[in-house]
Order: sequence, then structure tokens, then C-alpha cells
Amino acid sequence: MIQLTKMDKEVFFLNPLHIEQVQETPDTVISLTNGKKLLVLDSARELVEKVLAFWRASYQPAAEQAYLTRFHFRPREPKETDRAAGEA
Repeated sequence: MIQLTKMDKEVFFLNPLHIEQVQETPDTVISLTNGKKLLVLDSARELVEKVLAFWRASYQPAAEQAYLTRFHFRPREPKETDRAAGEA
């Protein structure tokens, strides 16, 4: 979810998956996939930055894990000698 501000300064959260199009007319108009339109104070540039941050936060951990798994950089399982050393 991304945080946006309506024209009446009310803060709300929007699921970026529902955004179809963004226009500046000069106000920022967000067209949603259900046909609704939202008018917000945030600029189109700010909106795009928020959406990109959302996707980075959503997919970066998964992408890093896929990379690590592909190249076999898995956490090492503790050996019996490690357990014994920890008990000493």
C-alpha cells in the first residue's frame, strides 16, 4: 500500500495494483482499474516514486533469495562440533 493525500488533505492508502494510469492536468488524477478516478495532492513524480518503493520492498527480498538459492549461497547448517563448542 502507498500513502497518498486527497485534495481535502485527508490521508489514505491505495493498493498500487489498482492503478491503471496517472495524469497531471495540472492536478494529479489516478485512474483505477475499476474505472474510478482519484484526485490527489501528490505529484505524478511522487506517486511513481512511491509505487517504485512499494515494488522494491515487495520483490527485493524474494529476488535476493532466488539469487542466493540459485548460486547455492545458503546459510551453513551448524555442525556437531559447533554445538559442542557452544556448550563449553
